[in-house]
Amino acid sequence: MTTMVEGQSVPAVAASSTRRALTPWLGIAYAVLFFFAFFITDTPDDNKSNATWVNWYAKSGHRTELVVSAFLFMLASLCLITFLSEMWARVTVPNESGQRNPLALAAGGMAAGAIAIGGTLNAIIAGAMVFGNLHEPGPDVLRFSLDMGYPVIVIPGMFALALAMGILTINAGKVGLFGRKLTVFGMVLAVLTVASFLFFPLVAMLVWSIVASVVLVRSKA
Repeated sequence: MTTMVEGQSVPAVAASSTRRALTPWLGIAYAVLFFFAFFITDTPDDNKSNATWVNWYAKSGHRTELVVSAFLFMLASLCLITFLSEMWARVTVPNESGQRNPLALAAGGMAAGAIAIGGTLNAIIAGAMVFGNLHEPGPDVLRFSLDMGYPVIVIPGMFALALAMGILTINAGKVGLFGRKLTVFGMVLAVLTVASFLFFPLVAMLVWSIVASVVLVRSKA
């Protein structure tokens, strides 16, 4: 016979507790995976010579780095949406009809999707050369292939993530998970994330995910 605890079976309660204990760590995993995915490769600048680009892609190690980066971006996106989903469930209070506002969850899904797509676009040429029979294209195509993914990540991806961060930060403050100072700090990081197309503000969303993860890990609520 299955023992019931407050309307739930013991196995269900145990599974829920395990999920809540493990999920916050995915926020930290997201930050680590995204960081390495972004900086694992050292591609030439667009203004470098055609010969520099052709020679860079000619090395199998560089092509492999791009492929590995794409897989890391994909794993990062999965960690992100799982983490945001759990945090959304923790801090979003149902309204009078028992429904929860899904905006933050939808924005998080959009952000995760953009990160996965952008990371994959970066490795299209390299992947086709590693796993297929594609001959190395011309330098302009090589430049363009690497320029496709970055805007997808930092414009739709980071704009959507900033929205999710802002909503979840406010909700976390309302339910007492975030203190006043941490709520203000989280909102500042959300605003900075909107400017991720300038490159350096990308760090803001990594800091937010780590801080939020630590708070969730330490919380017993």
